[in-house]
Amino acid sequence: MLTLNKELRKSGIKWLGLIPTDWNIQPVRAILNERKEKNIEGNTDNILSVIKDVGVIRYSDKGNVGNKSSDRPESYKIVHTNDIVLNSMNLVIGSVGLANEHGVTSSVYIIYYSKNKYNDIRYFYDLFRDKSFQRHLGTYGRGMMELRESVKAQDIKNQLIPVPNPTTQKLIADYLDKKIKLIDQIISKKQKLIELLKEKRISIITQAVTKGLDPKAKMKQSGVEWIGEIPSSWTYKKFKFISRLEYGDSLPTEERESGNVKVFGSNGPVGTHSISNTKQPTIIVGRKGSFGAINFISEKVFSIDTTYFIDKRHTKTHLKWLSYAMMAAKLNDISLDTGVPGLSRESVYNKVFPFPSFEQQLEIVNNLGATTKIYDDLNNKIMLQIRELTEYRSSLIYNAVTGKININ
Repeated sequence: MLTLNKELRKSGIKWLGLIPTDWNIQPVRAILNERKEKNIEGNTDNILSVIKDVGVIRYSDKGNVGNKSSDRPESYKIVHTNDIVLNSMNLVIGSVGLANEHGVTSSVYIIYYSKNKYNDIRYFYDLFRDKSFQRHLGTYGRGMMELRESVKAQDIKNQLIPVPNPTTQKLIADYLDKKIKLIDQIISKKQKLIELLKEKRISIITQAVTKGLDPKAKMKQSGVEWIGEIPSSWTYKKFKFISRLEYGDSLPTEERESGNVKVFGSNGPVGTHSISNTKQPTIIVGRKGSFGAINFISEKVFSIDTTYFIDKRHTKTHLKWLSYAMMAAKLNDISLDTGVPGLSRESVYNKVFPFPSFEQQLEIVNNLGATTKIYDDLNNKIMLQIRELTEYRSSLIYNAVTGKININ
């Protein structure tokens, strides 16, 4: 049974607020020990990693994201089952997990285990994944890049945390295990639905920009694999004869945050303010990080140095149509696999695109504008639901681990 806890007192800790009158407040060092075992003999090769808001997983299941594994296994730290593992560089954004198997992990991780066998380690793991506590720990971060400011174990061990009795710890941990599992399952289903919507949307776009809108149109072979057949009245051109890619201008952080300009990167907006009453349509193309990501922009913006923007060259090209064609072309398929992967201008310039008349381009744009809006609206609705579920998840963790709700 879940009820509001009416017997609360001031904790004297800003991020924590009120706590139950019968709970203690103790420093982390009184509850948890830091595990510092090194894999000196190289006996363990099960490399573990921590994914934001996911937890501890095997490095082999991680995919080609994040930092590469080390070639020196003896430099790794040993992790035991039920250890709390947190990334000192990304804790503030949720990189913490509870290990469900024995393994090793990078030296940038901090590993904790319970000093008292009667304590429920799951409660303290839940405490570390509370966003309020993470933000508080983030104030001790040191580093040059936002969201990658390393939090030191020396600072963490002196932090005061709420400590209920072991029975209450178990009740809270059991409750959160059940509720969060259910919430995560719902979020996962909605994320899969979004991916299906994206696939359907791009399928509709591809059909329109390669086959046109007339199902009875006479077709001819384009000779290009990704395009296939095109209407016989169409032609096809290499991108370099349609448009031109330019590098985005890199702005200092203080200018990005000044409130005077909207700044775009590979994955979309990275700023929050736009200049009013100015229009300058362009297409932003991700060239690093999110290769080939396409954003059609109808306002004046600056783009950061991980992007290209389009400078229209061909006078008979509708820019919005070109953005649809570039989405269909899936430019990320031709990204370079180098030390610093990126989308080269040469590979884009030599990409062949179908090329209908300007009037046909306009018809396609008008048709897709109405059709894709249905998918965009549904996508936005589901995204809002995911945000609300994520916020509810965070609220649930905070109210449970700080004792603001009774779990009986």
